[in-house]
Amino acid sequence: MHTGSLSQRWYISYNFRNPSTGKFERYREYGGINRFDTEKSRSAAIRQLMFARQRLLETGWSPFEQFDVEKILTIKPELNVIESIDRVMQTKKLYLKHRSYQSLRNRAELFKKYLVDNDFKDFKPDGIKRKHILEFLDLRVNDHANSNRTRNNFLIDLKAIFSKMIELEFIIVNPCQGIKKVPCCSQKNKAFTNEEVSKINEWLSKNDTNLQMFCRFICYGFMRPIEITKLRIRDIKMEQGMIDLPAEIVKTNVEQSKPILNIFRKHLEVMELNKYPEHYFVFSSKGVPDERPTTRDFFSEKFKKLKDDLGFSLNHTMYALRHTVLSDLMRNGVDPVILKQYTGHKTWGGFDAYIRSLNNDLPKDVSEKFSISI
Repeated sequence: MHTGSLSQRWYISYNFRNPSTGKFERYREYGGINRFDTEKSRSAAIRQLMFARQRLLETGWSPFEQFDVEKILTIKPELNVIESIDRVMQTKKLYLKHRSYQSLRNRAELFKKYLVDNDFKDFKPDGIKRKHILEFLDLRVNDHANSNRTRNNFLIDLKAIFSKMIELEFIIVNPCQGIKKVPCCSQKNKAFTNEEVSKINEWLSKNDTNLQMFCRFICYGFMRPIEITKLRIRDIKMEQGMIDLPAEIVKTNVEQSKPILNIFRKHLEVMELNKYPEHYFVFSSKGVPDERPTTRDFFSEKFKKLKDDLGFSLNHTMYALRHTVLSDLMRNGVDPVILKQYTGHKTWGGFDAYIRSLNNDLPKDVSEKFSISI
């Protein structure tokens, strides 16, 4: 395999014994590799060509014999593309987290609908080409008003699905390979001002005390909404003053313990969680602990009503309350070492990037430092 500068031609080479002379001869193949203009995409293409050549050799093919190479290279699975996607999803379900699987499945179902609507459902998986993927992505943006970010997320998931098909030997080439992401604007969660927090608290006290308690877990427990929805009563250790977050509900997949602050303890005591079985989820759609959990979207919809009533922007999310509290603590001089323990970041690099992303304050006026005048 030859790789190097993108200005050079990449190829794979191999030696094969000539049955007539008994001597090895070298063969070089390009296989369309060099049409890719980035190192990442070209590297992926050359690996796929190596896989295809190895598969061909395993069939008994020889460069000195007349074989229908295209016929040999074409994998003909019994499954059509719809069935192949379903097979991939069965595999993905074994190791993906529930929410990650749900997100992938939802996008897979939309792609399957596109295949059915366009009479591609009976195609073999290797019949899906790059043009089909591009057409689907354009459809999501133009006809369904998906953002560029959402379009890129569709591309990521489809690439993962077809990569798994390569592992399962349904296809040789990933049709998503070489399709570029499109630029998208980064939308940051916008921290609330102190005045806005007062308005939020007033609205919650009057209209939705259950959502108010949920928000307290975000603010005083420094927890993510998705973690709160999966929190069980047994995870809250009042006597030890800790909330234990199991690894399976934490973003970093590492078990965490959050201290119960005094400002938070009084609100937890009001919930009287000891009246319920310890395996119950702390939050449910019923407004009280229950054996069936609710979802992050359940509370997001509730918070959307608050935002609409108070006139907040799309970037004023429920999760932004966590950013607001941390920004407030930083301004009040809390040691970054302590803040990192609350946020749960594993590295200082990650913590530093997170803290810098919260710094929405305008820089200090330095007018008095100027020594020149124009």
